[in-house]
Amino acid sequence: MSHGPWTIRAYRPGDERVLTELFARVFKKPISTAHWLWKLRGYELPFENVWLALDGERIIAQYAGIPVRVQTTAGNRWAVLSVDTMVDPDYRRRGVLTQIARHAYAQWGEAGAAFVYGLPNEKAAPGLASLGFNHAFPIRWRRQALRPFAILARRYNIKFPTTSLDGLWRLVSTSRRSRTDIELVEARDADGGFDRIFRRFEPNSHLTLVRDRQWIEWRYFRAPEFGYRLLIARQAQEPLGYVAYRMQNTSGVIAEVFAPSDRVSVALMQGAIEHLRKSGAESVRTLAVPGTPYDLHCRQMLFSPYKNFGLAVLPLATDISTNPNAWHLSGGDFDVV
Repeated sequence: MSHGPWTIRAYRPGDERVLTELFARVFKKPISTAHWLWKLRGYELPFENVWLALDGERIIAQYAGIPVRVQTTAGNRWAVLSVDTMVDPDYRRRGVLTQIARHAYAQWGEAGAAFVYGLPNEKAAPGLASLGFNHAFPIRWRRQALRPFAILARRYNIKFPTTSLDGLWRLVSTSRRSRTDIELVEARDADGGFDRIFRRFEPNSHLTLVRDRQWIEWRYFRAPEFGYRLLIARQAQEPLGYVAYRMQNTSGVIAEVFAPSDRVSVALMQGAIEHLRKSGAESVRTLAVPGTPYDLHCRQMLFSPYKNFGLAVLPLATDISTNPNAWHLSGGDFDVV
């Protein structure tokens, strides 16, 4: 398809080599071809999800999204997580992004996608608003220090042993934990237990990603270069919920907690935090929607807020709510964890 001096077409096998080079130019950091292929071609593809703008034979822009299945009270639908939008620096401010984005939305809408969503940064937010995205509600990072004295010593280049002080901090911060009969076991693969956990979820007014074994397999077990670990909460051998987490340098990241009750959620959070502490994490962070039960658990467990995002939503259907009470979201629903 022609759009002025450039054309728009779908991704073709082999384009990933050029696109990873373009990614490094635009975002000033590398991405491997294995990561690109996992992220954008590794999950179920009900429609074309990567659109490219070209000047002659030169790829100058990418507009991409990850198709995800969402469960609503009206049944399962498709949505698109917008990721890695990029324009060659030589072609910025020439309308390339607007044209390729509108082309992608039209294609996704015709294919049956209900909405597009994402977490734009400050630079991208105004442009997305001009394309019809709505600011739905905030999502914020929360962080808990696991070894605060080690963090302070490194930050201020102070040479003194911190093990004893951090050990005392651990005793104080965990002293109010109650005993539970919930068993936590590490998952080695995405078995049918994850399907049973998801079936326990009652959508009511919620909209949530379909977190079945296929999604878990792709999102966590096949993600290259991340090293996710998952704990399953069980009672009488029955799986009740799970937590996904990983190490990132000296910090731990809890990608998501999915459980039918507060008691199970708290047990999973505590288990992940303890695993991360034993792995050497000095702090742990997670994403939470303000005012939700998960956000409340984080606050009670001494997670402090430190950065906000705004969820941006482009409805492609007329029945999509942007009320935060109508959504069930976690960090794993995005690509920032």
